[in-house]
Amino acid sequence: MGGGELFDAITERAESGLQYTEEWARGIAIDICKALAYLHKKDIVHRDLKPENLLLDRKKPPFKVKLADFGFADAMRPGKRQMHARLGTPGYVAPEILADRPYGVEVDMWSFGVVLYILLCGYPPFDSEEEEELSRNITGAEYDYDEPEWEHISKDAKDLIDGLFVLDQKKRLTADQVLNDKWMKADLSKGEVLDAAAARLKQYNAKRRWRRAGKVCVHPSK
Repeated sequence: MGGGELFDAITERAESGLQYTEEWARGIAIDICKALAYLHKKDIVHRDLKPENLLLDRKKPPFKVKLADFGFADAMRPGKRQMHARLGTPGYVAPEILADRPYGVEVDMWSFGVVLYILLCGYPPFDSEEEEELSRNITGAEYDYDEPEWEHISKDAKDLIDGLFVLDQKKRLTADQVLNDKWMKADLSKGEVLDAAAARLKQYNAKRRWRRAGKVCVHPSK
């Protein structure tokens, strides 16, 4: 994957003077969701969707976003459509995993919602240095669209994120539903420029790398 990590490419794009827009973010989201749709049709759950695992096949456009690192991935057994392993990465893990409830491919869609949120504003929806507070925010789906960061982001984008941060797994959007969502088909050619989000993303990148140096993943037990 010669293009390196996705979030690095976004910050490099902004620093080079090229605009980072909502339309460009949507193109990234489409690539990620197509990968998830393919996996889920084969009953495979990735279980660790996060920035480090989103890589580019080349440095310059047109490039494709690729989903990497299947160390936590597993296939749902025939006749048994639920998993129980408690694993994931802080901030991206789905609430049902933290609550020790059975789960399936829906956990990937929650994590996708986290990535999409960051793509649009440059910081995560669930972020705390305290593990208990972080878990409480996730299991309660406590997040906001703060201004001015979200003031000019389209309502369709926010509606899509709301459909991903749903505590009831059965009501959470699937990968196919996301790909057919209104935002995915909207005309964003005159959409908001997200250069400020790209600048915040650079700060978030530095912060998560510092965290990664001390702890990469939690709950690696089965």
